Amino acid sequence: MWFVFQSLHKELDGTRRETRRLREPATTTEYYMDRISSPDFLCAQWQQSPLDVDFEDELKADAVRDYLSEGGKAKEALLRRELRQIMQSVDLDSVTSRDIRDTLAQRVGCVDGHKDFIDREMLVILGQMDKPSRIFHYLLLGTEWNASNWEELNKNNVGYILNMTREVDNFFPMHFKYLKISVSDEASTNLLNSWNITYSFIKEAKESGKVCLVHCKKGISRSSSTVIAYAMKEYGWSLEHALAYVKKRRNCITPNKGFMEQLQTFAGVLKASRHRHAPQFNGQSRAPSTGGSRAHPPSSTKTTRRVSSASDSVRFIIREFELRRRGAEDTVRHSFPLDVINKRSSIQQIS
Repeated sequence: MWFVFQSLHKELDGTRRETRRLREPATTTEYYMDRISSPDFLCAQWQQSPLDVDFEDELKADAVRDYLSEGGKAKEALLRRELRQIMQSVDLDSVTSRDIRDTLAQRVGCVDGHKDFIDREMLVILGQMDKPSRIFHYLLLGTEWNASNWEELNKNNVGYILNMTREVDNFFPMHFKYLKISVSDEASTNLLNSWNITYSFIKEAKESGKVCLVHCKKGISRSSSTVIAYAMKEYGWSLEHALAYVKKRRNCITPNKGFMEQLQTFAGVLKASRHRHAPQFNGQSRAPSTGGSRAHPPSSTKTTRRVSSASDSVRFIIREFELRRRGAEDTVRHSFPLDVINKRSSIQQIS
């Protein structure tokens, strides 16, 4: 619905701008004559009229002019300005269009004669408020609306679209390269396992010279968490720095609690990966040399697992994290039933 309305709105706006140039009757005639594509015999039928000559003057249109007076234009400008301020200051998920109109009436007075105008402007403002946020020159963070706005996508040189939703379809699969990660916006959703894939996808867009749009439903939680994870890995930033950077460019982002915990885990994974060649990480240590002689480490039959690559370290840390979490759950779930011992003791006493 948003896509259809925005398309109609742009077409209507373009038509109005075009007609303002057609002030002279000759220009208007040439404009429409050049666009005739029907056969001549059909065009000739439009010249026939059952009306008398006396009524012909009533059918002639005046020169093109704006339909509003100066006072009407000023009134609509005021309504538009106040309406935008109201919609930017309220939670749009918890209010209705009636609530917005009532608030507008409290500010500017009676608005009964402008209901249609207000309804149209609310839709336009919603679309304008949903512009994607430019995080980097090659990366946009946005919403479902941005992913469906064909004109905006082309204007921003978008060639890659990362869809971080289960409920939103890929709108233009024949024109853009898509990666769809079907996840829901819940704290229990596992985003961590997909962040290496999404990183590679965004990196490919960067190297191709195209822009990548990362979106979810509202551009607040799932997509923002993915962009933060990308920034941490691409630029070696801490979680705090990446979160502050992205929030500065899109202040509405709010990763849910589960995603924040996964970002903290991912930060630890990246830190371990960057230090994977350190001696202590690979189980190697050097004894301090004494007297210029080279000390040899004591022999031991126990060998320490050596992490050979970044991907190995990532998998190792994630596996350890999962094992610790499962172990904590098993401690609660599989605690030994002490009441069985008590029952058995009582049975032995009876026998």
